[in-house]
Amino acid sequence: MYVRLHVCKYSTERIARIMPATTYPEGALKKVQAIELQLLEEFDRICRKHSLTYFIDGGSTLGAVRHGGFIPWDDDIDVGMPSYDYERFLAIAPHELCQGISLHTHENTPGYSLFFAKLYKDGTRFVDENAAASGCPQGIFLDIFPFYALDADPQKGSKPRKKALMDQRIAFVKRNAHPHFPVTMSHRKLIGAACTVAHYTIARLWSIEQLYALYKKAYETDNPGTLWVNANSGDAVPRKQEWLFPTKEIPFESLMVMAPNDCDAFLRAEYGEYMKLPPEDKRRTHMPLVLDFGDGTNVME
Repeated sequence: MYVRLHVCKYSTERIARIMPATTYPEGALKKVQAIELQLLEEFDRICRKHSLTYFIDGGSTLGAVRHGGFIPWDDDIDVGMPSYDYERFLAIAPHELCQGISLHTHENTPGYSLFFAKLYKDGTRFVDENAAASGCPQGIFLDIFPFYALDADPQKGSKPRKKALMDQRIAFVKRNAHPHFPVTMSHRKLIGAACTVAHYTIARLWSIEQLYALYKKAYETDNPGTLWVNANSGDAVPRKQEWLFPTKEIPFESLMVMAPNDCDAFLRAEYGEYMKLPPEDKRRTHMPLVLDFGDGTNVME
């Protein structure tokens, strides 16, 4: 067992009674970002040592291009990897990670319902509504997403995305009867009711391990094409191979990290006119219920 979980004084029952904050306390977000930068530096070190391909993804790419690092209100880092190097990283990381950082998946972490990996800063707690509801002892984290090449046949290429996304969603509601989604309150109630029904019915038909095997099998192909997709964002726009590879170095805060080959095309596909700042009410975060930097104090209270 290579994962190191931090036992904290915050029980599931106590967390459930904490109301989510709307802003971080002064200085807290900067401390979160500083720790995430440590996680990214360690991730980059292992990938370079073992010649593993990766690139910063999503809002992290946007932040690097538009802000030279973090989007000012962002509270996580996303990286993507070709699925074959992602699997290699999962095998290598437990033996290579420096002390104080650990790898987490659905296989080694209680309540973990996602089919992508995270690095945690040991001893910290970053418990948002979904982690609290599923009983997942989440620390300050970095997300690692596997990317798969779709089948060259467009008709065959569209099917695995829907299937894999459904497998992931079933796994999510299997461990979380009351998930939180960044949608309007009316939609949240409707989706929440559907998830609760699914939690007590269809989600019980499979184990997490069975769902993960089905999720991976959906992307198997003997005829890979040149469109790639984040396996956990089945509704996202596929990325052209030349947008992603070969990856290139780009500044991110104090680091030089790997990014998509054509950041402009990559970002336009997801965000459109990405250099324009979104209105404040559209600036999404993972605002936690519990944020503990390792001393047992929840700074969100």
